Amino acid sequence: MERAGTPTAIYWDIENCAIPKALSGHRVAQAVLATLPKNYKLVHFACYADIDKISRATRTSLAHGNVDIVD
Repeated sequence: MERAGTPTAIYWDIENCAIPKALSGHRVAQAVLATLPKNYKLVHFACYADIDKISRATRTSLAHGNVDIVD
C-alpha cells in the first residue's frame, strides 16, 4: 500500500534557470526530484519556456523526465 505524502508541485522557469549544457533535461529533472524529502508526493512537474527556443532533443529529454512544458 502506497503511503500518502505531502502533495508537491514543481514549477521551473527554464529560461531563467537553464539546463546546464553538459546535462540533459531528464538528468536535471531527476536531480531535482532526488532532493524531495521522502514524505513528499510529486503531483506535478512543469517547466515554463518559449517552446520555440527549446530544441527538439531538450523537449524529448524533458518528456522522458515526466516534465510538462508550458509555453
